[in-house]
Amino acid sequence: NVPCLLGGVFPTVAPDECFKSSLVNFVGLGEGESTIVLVAEALRKNQPLNNIPGTWYRDDKGEIHKNAQSPLIDINKYPPDFSLFEESRFIRTMGGEIFKTVPIETYRGCPFACTYCNSPGQLTFSREQGLGSFLRRKTMDNLADEIRGLIKLYDPGFIFIVDDSFLARPDKEVFDFCDMYEEFKLPFYCNSRPETCDAQKLKRLKEVGCFRIS
Repeated sequence: NVPCLLGGVFPTVAPDECFKSSLVNFVGLGEGESTIVLVAEALRKNQPLNNIPGTWYRDDKGEIHKNAQSPLIDINKYPPDFSLFEESRFIRTMGGEIFKTVPIETYRGCPFACTYCNSPGQLTFSREQGLGSFLRRKTMDNLADEIRGLIKLYDPGFIFIVDDSFLARPDKEVFDFCDMYEEFKLPFYCNSRPETCDAQKLKRLKEVGCFRIS
């Protein structure tokens, strides 16, 4: 009797497939930061569940209700909360070493169109739903505050930047990030693509702690 809400890439692009399982009550399409709160509060308050933006819902008769899509969130306003995770979840290997690692997101989405990747589908979904551009970047001030908070709470030895393509941003912003990050003195990892790299940017990234780029 536990309600089941599925979210993520697959439910966003194939919600009908998800409902082929009788265990699924909700499907969350698109981003989930606000959706999960609305669903949880509706359950807590015993409120109707078939009108929550960003969800499709199966009622007691098996009928699927398709609610309006929720707007894209402001990623600056949703800092991550890792407080439920055990200490062991932060331990990971990187480059033959072992670090206590926390992830950060600086950039949501990717401007490239690799055929093997789900990221272009996120852009298409947002455009088709009339939500605007899926590509959003956090401000440097916000990132600095977020990293300070993570260090205070978890005392990490490594930062794992989860962006699809960290360097796919204006060059000035890369150097602004490096100037901001000098405060922290922690090694970090990021993803990128070859055409976003040049010697000047890579040199500066190394100076402020870039440990590995995939």
